[in-house]
Amino acid sequence: RDDSFMAGLDQRLSKWLDIPWHRVVNRLGGISTRHTIGELSIQRGLLEDEGIVFNEDGRLDLKRYRWAGI
Repeated sequence: RDDSFMAGLDQRLSKWLDIPWHRVVNRLGGISTRHTIGELSIQRGLLEDEGIVFNEDGRLDLKRYRWAGI
């Protein structure tokens, strides 16, 4: 699936760019990882600890939080 491919790519890029794993979210601003449900809540908690706010759908505002990139 495309989602699985992108999740794997995001994980590889995060290692290459030295970005903490919990800061990698999907293109819609949601948490998507191959990890267990507990790890999903850990990722969200880590992001919230950094001041990231999620909406009712569990997504963050990419216009506000998106990294400018390489």
